[in-house]
Amino acid sequence: MARAHVGKQALLDRCLAALADALGRVEGETELLVVANDGRVPRAPRGVVVPGAPELGFAGGVAAGLAIARGEWVALVNDDCLVAPDALVELLAAGETDGRVGSVAAQVLFAATGAVNSAGLEVDELGVARERALGLPALAGREPLEVFGA
Repeated sequence: MARAHVGKQALLDRCLAALADALGRVEGETELLVVANDGRVPRAPRGVVVPGAPELGFAGGVAAGLAIARGEWVALVNDDCLVAPDALVELLAAGETDGRVGSVAAQVLFAATGAVNSAGLEVDELGVARERALGLPALAGREPLEVFGA
């Protein structure tokens, strides 16, 4: 599910092209939902546009998409993100490793530097949550780690 913003059709086009490639690598049925959180109907030739509204905000836009999503797993992707070709396959594989897994988090990198923006949330011994590996170099080749949130 991709979430669209006002005036960012070029970003959305790149995002949807990357998602289409990644979805094409997933075995089984997939669907692509595009939540139009700005109230406009974006071009989404490979997706189903879900009406939204600016007053819904981020959480409301996600809820609008989740309300009609049919899959067991849902990838929430903002329109300014580019999904790596094998990312969805790898995330699904991580999610299927144990029946207790309820969500998985991808490693998100800053485009300009390649540094980690997020690799899931972790909680320290005082109960304070923070983005794992924020600002560090990409975490290539690492085994999946337990995260507090995605």
